[in-house]
Amino acid sequence: MEKEKIMTKSVLVVVLAAALPFLAVGQRAVTGRAEDEKALRNVIAGLVQSWNTHDMKSFAQFCAEDCDYVNVSGTDEKGRAEIERHHIEIHAGKYKDSHLTATSVTVRFLRPDVALAHVGWEVLYGDGNKETSFQTLVLTKEANHWLIAAAHNTLTSGPAPSQTIAPNQ
Repeated sequence: MEKEKIMTKSVLVVVLAAALPFLAVGQRAVTGRAEDEKALRNVIAGLVQSWNTHDMKSFAQFCAEDCDYVNVSGTDEKGRAEIERHHIEIHAGKYKDSHLTATSVTVRFLRPDVALAHVGWEVLYGDGNKETSFQTLVLTKEANHWLIAAAHNTLTSGPAPSQTIAPNQ
């Protein structure tokens, strides 16, 4: 009986010793994921700050060089330069006195270097009117930084998209 207890304890020690490296790797993955989620949420916070200071160059820097960005009017903006140009244009007009708030954010990792985020937005205009939208973002981790690879924004309340910005033909 004593011999069996010693054998059982020995086997248990060996199994635990063999499992420890895998448990440590798993912990690093969880820690890394938490750090990545924080970085993703910082991208969204950066979009808000850039919008509210009307710094569209900074806004566009959160997008990958080849980002596909569909705005609330259905315009498909191709690339960081076009995203910046378009946002400068709209912030000189309709959105010049606007204030953006992220009302909800969810993040799901599709792979360690690819994430899907859903963001609820509220835009408050200088005249007190507001619009809301819901945006889907695909973000990729490039050179240890998260960038928006694709975005699709859908107006959920406010003026009809045809009244906001006419799509480029």
